[in-house]
Amino acid sequence: MKYHCLFIVLFFIALFLNSGCNHSGLSGLVVCKGKVTLDTVPLENATVTLIPYVQNSTEKNQQRNAFSITDSAGRFTMTTLKENDGVYSGEYWIIITKYEQSGEFVKTGEIDTETGKDILFEKSVNRLPAIYENYRESQLRVTVPDSGIQDIVLELTTK
Repeated sequence: MKYHCLFIVLFFIALFLNSGCNHSGLSGLVVCKGKVTLDTVPLENATVTLIPYVQNSTEKNQQRNAFSITDSAGRFTMTTLKENDGVYSGEYWIIITKYEQSGEFVKTGEIDTETGKDILFEKSVNRLPAIYENYRESQLRVTVPDSGIQDIVLELTTK
C-alpha cells in the first residue's frame, strides 16, 4: 500500500516536472488505445501504466511514463501530459493495477483535535494478481509505432 501511494505521488510529480511551463513537449504524441480483460471479462477501473523501455542512452530520450484508467468495457486511452493525448512512439513496459478500499482501517498515529479520537486510514488493496504490478515479472510490453496503436489487447489471468 505504502509503495502504491508513493508510486502515484512520484508519478504525478514526474509528470509535472516533465511538463514544465512550455507545452511544446506535446508534439510527437501518437494515439495509444487498447483493452484489458481478466479471465476474458473486461476489467473496469484498472490503472494501466506505460514505462519507457530504454536499452541504452542512444534511444529516444523524449519517451515518458503514461497512464490510463479502464472504462466499464475494459477500454483505455493513454495519457502522457493531458487527458487522452497519447504517448511517444517506442517500446514500453506495462504495469496494471486495480486498487480498491479494503474495509480495513489502521490508526495514523494522529488525534483529531475536534473529537479527540484517533484518525483512521482505510487501506487499499490491489485486486489483481501481484505479477501485473511488477513489469519485470509479468514481462508485459508494447511497441508503439510512429503511427500509433489502436488495439492493444492485454489478457490477464488470475491463475
